[in-house]
Amino acid sequence: GNKAEAERARAFSLAKLVSREGAVVKLAELLPGMHLVAAAIHDIRGDRDEARRALDIVGQWKDLASADGALARVAEFFPGTDVIAFGLMVNSGLYANALRVVCKTRWVDVSSSSTVLVMSMGDAEDWLVLDLVSDLEIAPKAASIAGGLLDLCIHFCD
Repeated sequence: GNKAEAERARAFSLAKLVSREGAVVKLAELLPGMHLVAAAIHDIRGDRDEARRALDIVGQWKDLASADGALARVAEFFPGTDVIAFGLMVNSGLYANALRVVCKTRWVDVSSSSTVLVMSMGDAEDWLVLDLVSDLEIAPKAASIAGGLLDLCIHFCD
């Protein structure tokens, strides 16, 4: 119990919220005037590319509903809306981020008793995956809020 709560608290810490991809910074990048503050935060951290991106407020609004946009970052914080962020991430092919959103934890247990990868190799740019067979299992260390509510509803219906 306490381990899962501590992990969730770390995931929503102030440092994470104001980090490069944090929800607070993403929201600030959308607001006229506040986008200058977000750009200054990026610049102070030495991230010039992010600072330039934050200054482009029109570009920020265009990317609002992208997997890295403010909508996805804020949706992670509210029960039920984390499913929206999950959908945005999956549709963008960001599967690791989608797992992070749903799990509300930094890690998942990934296990496999047998994995076979068949590749054609030569020069590094000519590598080609021909076949992949695996019994890969992915298990989150902490369930999502939405998943927990769904399980609760299913148990009440039974």
